[in-house]
Amino acid sequence: MFLYLFMIIVRIDPSNAFRIHVSVAKYTANVDYGSVEMDDQEHDVWIDLTSHCSLSKFVNEMARKIIWGSGQQLVVWGLDKESGTE
Repeated sequence: MFLYLFMIIVRIDPSNAFRIHVSVAKYTANVDYGSVEMDDQEHDVWIDLTSHCSLSKFVNEMARKIIWGSGQQLVVWGLDKESGTE
């Protein structure tokens, strides 16, 4: 029996990527089986501009990292680095 191990390192070209930093304040997730107290969270999501990105894909990525109930929703704010406005 032979075991082959392949290691693939994926690197995003910095000129084709940007980072979205997500800060989540402490909250209560109202889930089907009751409520869960969640602590503050910090997440970084790297987006590769050479691949397709949509708000739906971003929300799905956040759903893998953050627990929220059916009556709760993800709210996204953006900051324009050039003007410094939301």
